[in-house]
Amino acid sequence: MRENSHSEIFRDRYVLSDSYVPDVILHRDEEINKIYILLANSILKEFPQNIFIYGKSGTGKTLTIKHVMKKLLNEKNLKDLFIYCYINCKNIQTRYRILAEILKSFKIPVPSSGWSSEKLYIMLKDILENTKKFLILILDEIDEILKKRNDNILYTLSRLNSEIKHSRIILVGISNNISFMSKLDPRISNSLFGANIIFNPYNAEELKDILYFRSKLAFNNDVIENGAIEYLAAYVARESGDVRKALKILKFAGEIAERNGLKKVTIDCIKDAIKKLETNVYEEIIKNLPLHYKLILYSLAILKEENNMVTTGTLYNLYERICRILNMECLSQKRVSEIISELESMGILSSRILNRGRYGRTREIWLNIPDAKNLILNCIKISLGEICGKTYIKKIT
Repeated sequence: MRENSHSEIFRDRYVLSDSYVPDVILHRDEEINKIYILLANSILKEFPQNIFIYGKSGTGKTLTIKHVMKKLLNEKNLKDLFIYCYINCKNIQTRYRILAEILKSFKIPVPSSGWSSEKLYIMLKDILENTKKFLILILDEIDEILKKRNDNILYTLSRLNSEIKHSRIILVGISNNISFMSKLDPRISNSLFGANIIFNPYNAEELKDILYFRSKLAFNNDVIENGAIEYLAAYVARESGDVRKALKILKFAGEIAERNGLKKVTIDCIKDAIKKLETNVYEEIIKNLPLHYKLILYSLAILKEENNMVTTGTLYNLYERICRILNMECLSQKRVSEIISELESMGILSSRILNRGRYGRTREIWLNIPDAKNLILNCIKISLGEICGKTYIKKIT
């Protein structure tokens, strides 16, 4: 049940969630038509063609394929000719689990363990032959299979069509990584060959349309302040074009307005939501970093409070001092420099090379995190353990 009762802000907040699939998908008509025609032709002409969908996160890839499947299921001449199975490979990657998930789409229960994957493969072949239906298999984040070195399942699936007579499998792969196929074993990539469809990031105008469309469904009348949607659309278009992120910010901004007893979702609510969500993302990343990475970041946070400019040398000196206070062996200056580069590639900090004439070159460093010091301190406490952490943090603060 959706929690929207008695809210002066929200009509239906679920509309802003990742799992909501709207009846209308804005600014993806071309992609919808391409995918629909490819799948419909594959089924009607009994000639399967795989499809690979590429695009950055938040460009509507998953939403579009779910919308197309809904559309196909509403077609009288198509709905009885196929069955589809959607799998997110971030959660399900192994040969056994993928085969088990496909069998479940045919309403065949499979134990979580105990059977061999070969048995599941034979069962799948038999069910496809008996039902004589096309299987549209959607593997979202398909590159995750490759990351876990489980691409043997792709080989298994690619040879299915050559081993069955009365049915066919169509693979729809979705990935953020356009070079995914080039990393596969050639015998797999050749057998998986299919049509490529690229999803470009949304621009500010497109994001504005989508946000207005969703906000009318999600919020009560006249709740959004004039200019708030435009501000959010411009910010997200400049930063990433990720509509999922834009919707998350809009939902959080509504919750901020609700908590503060406001009548409207203002531009300030949007700004506050952006700041807090970014902090939450950074906190999640930093929490999982090794302890010395956190100590380097903490050293940088302290120096930024005291000084406008922080160089590699001044950062290392403070980091070394903190390690001594904690009775820890510090890393070498070379290793700290490498860690700074790693943290920069993660977007946690930024740096630039400064030429100081006869004094040589140095690197200026700064953090990209708001309110960094307390956030990093809390993460250090987690690394050191709650009781031990409190003792050590007293020493370094």
